[in-house]
Amino acid sequence: MSEPIISRRLRLEAATAAMIALELTIRPALFAYLRVAEPEDWPPPLNDDETFRYFEDSLRADPGLTGWAFWYVILRHEGGDALVGTAGFKGKPDADGLVDVGYAIRPHYHRMGIASETVGLLLSWATARGARYVIAETFADHVASIGVMRKNGLAFIGAGAEPNVVRYGRSLVA
Repeated sequence: MSEPIISRRLRLEAATAAMIALELTIRPALFAYLRVAEPEDWPPPLNDDETFRYFEDSLRADPGLTGWAFWYVILRHEGGDALVGTAGFKGKPDADGLVDVGYAIRPHYHRMGIASETVGLLLSWATARGARYVIAETFADHVASIGVMRKNGLAFIGAGAEPNVVRYGRSLVA
């Protein structure tokens, strides 16, 4: 199990297969486990049961993927923490130290710098564990997501893996 990543305003919790099983079967139990209020608009965009099943299956097959898969993004607040999104990697670094990062924040929490801060926290976490290069993909017209990448030092490197998707990347080592 991976320790949470905590900043002044965020708490990132690395998902386990058991947590994602709750996500898929008893969401209120997951929210209680994470100590957050139940969001009305959960899950965030681009997350669905298929996404959750993929990560659950991956983590069951290799519990060592914890931290290299899926994280819950929680906004810390005196009045009660809020589950605001998800983020993570598409697996451990490859032989060259490459990781692929992704993120999704609930619309109510857009334009608050949460995605940018989350990515920065995850990149620091990954770098400390041997990642050397990061890539991220988004739709070519998703200006906010491109802004998150740029704020974290990623630069345009070309077309993504699917039509109308672009790829950004940067080195994580000096």
